[in-house]
Amino acid sequence: MADHLSDLQQSFSDIAEAFKAGVDVRDRQYHLKNYKQCFVGSAAVDCLVDSGHAETREDAVMLGRALADQFFLFEHVTRDHEFKDEHLFYRFIDEKERGKVSHNQATGKTFQWADFISPPETALTEGQLPTFPQPDFDAISKKDVHIACQMSPLDEHNRTLLDNVHPPNWEDPESSKGDGTPPMYDLVVIGAGTGGLVSAAGSAGVGAKVALIEDNLMGGDCLNVGCVPSKALIHSANLAHRLRGDMDHLADAGISIAGGADAVSVDFGKVMERIRRIRAEISHHDSAQRFTKLGVEVYFGRGRFASERTVEVNGKVLHFRKAVIATGGYPSLINMKGLKELHSMANNSK
Repeated sequence: MADHLSDLQQSFSDIAEAFKAGVDVRDRQYHLKNYKQCFVGSAAVDCLVDSGHAETREDAVMLGRALADQFFLFEHVTRDHEFKDEHLFYRFIDEKERGKVSHNQATGKTFQWADFISPPETALTEGQLPTFPQPDFDAISKKDVHIACQMSPLDEHNRTLLDNVHPPNWEDPESSKGDGTPPMYDLVVIGAGTGGLVSAAGSAGVGAKVALIEDNLMGGDCLNVGCVPSKALIHSANLAHRLRGDMDHLADAGISIAGGADAVSVDFGKVMERIRRIRAEISHHDSAQRFTKLGVEVYFGRGRFASERTVEVNGKVLHFRKAVIATGGYPSLINMKGLKELHSMANNSK
């Protein structure tokens, strides 16, 4: 099965290379607007049929959509249309233009948080306290250290979460044009929480050039410390409460629990593991990879306004027409005497 998938991947790679070499890519004009280095959909269909990669024009359209949707080889110039056998303009996507995870030469794959964890989990004996992997701070990039410090435990679920919402060794987009001049963004969004993600995806969806800047975790409070984990916790609490309070109803239905309500126990460690698992399972919806595929250029770092029309992030200056500040908020203690001296916890406490 693995060999078959590898052969299929190589076949598509060969088709993609031949396709890129065969289509006519040049500057074009439509309704007095210029589009840089693009090709025409109907001409691309001709190329796929003439090269023998597709038998019919219908097959060529299906193949072209696979190259666009599954391999992200190209897109419509304003992202308004899927691939069609029509006089529509499409452009190839440079893998560096929207940001990506660096390649790990040692493994031959992209970097993952598991590459910076030591030692792995060990099986527990009865009565032994659980131990979790620890980050190797010497190996972690300086701009990612604060993520490793705040995320605990770094088990498989949290590592999956981080791989999606703050991948290690992220390479920022190429923020200059071929001639060295900085690009002009239609929109720069600072903060990749709910508001920032919706703003970025919506704008990119209508063809805007969008930069999204996040210093912490994509998904913001909702995914990481708010809506998702809190509802998962409440679900477990409700189940335990209902069982303990419905003993009479259970007995009336012929169901009994040995020991009664006191026998209903809660394993809080399992509850928290479930929360981490659920959060990891849905984190791909807010992931850097998903948003780059939506047409958003993703930067991981702390953004600051350098002027009325520029933002600086990781030493790069981004020029923009509009900006959205979606940095969210943090819980704060009420002004109550003595409260600061107590051991207080909030939803974002470790």
